[in-house]
Amino acid sequence: MIGRILAALGSVLILAGPLSAEPFKSPLSITKERSVFQCGYEDPDVSFARKPLGIQALDRELAEEIEITVERYREGEQKYIRIHNNNKLRNGNKLDATTILIDRGELIWKSTTGVITNASGKELSRGSFYDPRDPAYGYPDDIYDPSVLLTLFRGMELEKDYQQYFHLWITSHNILRMKIRVEGTEEVKVPAGTFRCHQVVMTPMVSEFYGELIGKMVQRFFAPQYTFWLDTQGSHPCVKYRGALGSATAGLPMVIYELISYTQEPTEDQPEGELKSP
Repeated sequence: MIGRILAALGSVLILAGPLSAEPFKSPLSITKERSVFQCGYEDPDVSFARKPLGIQALDRELAEEIEITVERYREGEQKYIRIHNNNKLRNGNKLDATTILIDRGELIWKSTTGVITNASGKELSRGSFYDPRDPAYGYPDDIYDPSVLLTLFRGMELEKDYQQYFHLWITSHNILRMKIRVEGTEEVKVPAGTFRCHQVVMTPMVSEFYGELIGKMVQRFFAPQYTFWLDTQGSHPCVKYRGALGSATAGLPMVIYELISYTQEPTEDQPEGELKSP
C-alpha cells in the first residue's frame, strides 16, 4: 500500500540520483513473524469531496487493515526472506502481494507478485514483476519494492543520526532515490501497547532534479517525509507508520498505520515469541 501512496510522487521522477548505495543488511533476528496493522487517517474527519480525482482513487484503494507475515527459507544453499502482505482495502477488495528477498547477509530484491480480488473472491487483476536483477534494466543492488519497507529498515544501524541512501522502485522507469535517517527514540502508543521506538524518517531526494539553489528550496518545502517507528527491543518490528497520501503537494491527508498485534517464533532475542510493551 505504501507503493500506491508514493505513486503520484514517483510518476514525475525517473531514475533519481546516482546508482551507488549499499544494500540493506539482513535483520538476522527474524525467523517467522506476523504483524497486523490498522490503517486510517491522522484526521478521521478528512473529506475527499474537493480533492483531485487521483487522490480520491487512492483513498478508495487505501487499506483498512494490513497483515504482514515474514519468514526465512532455503533453496539448497541459498537463503531467502519471503514477505507476504494481505491488504483489506476500503473499497471492499483484497490485495495480496508476496515479495522475495535474497539473503546474502545483505538483502537483494528478487521478485514481487500481487493479486487483487473482490469481496466475493473473484480475481480482478494479477501482476508479476520481472526479476529486478535482469541486467537489461541496469538497476542498482540497493533497489527495493515499497512492500518491504516495514521490514527492510530493521537491519540497519539504529543509532541516532545514522543515515543511509537507497533506491525505491515505483514502476519499471520510475525509481526514487531515498534518504533514511534515524532521528532518535520516543515512546509510541498504539492498540498493541506502548513502546519505546526508534524514529526512522524516509525522504525522497527530489532536490537532485534541480540546481543547487532551487534544489535546496524544493527539498525543504516540498519533499514529503515518511516516518517509521521501530521497537527498540527484540527484532525491532515496526510499530507505527505515518506518511502523506499522494505526492509532495501540501494539504494532503496523512495516513497512519498502527500495530494491532505481533507474534514471532521463539528466538534468543524474543524467547516468548510475543511483542511485549514496557
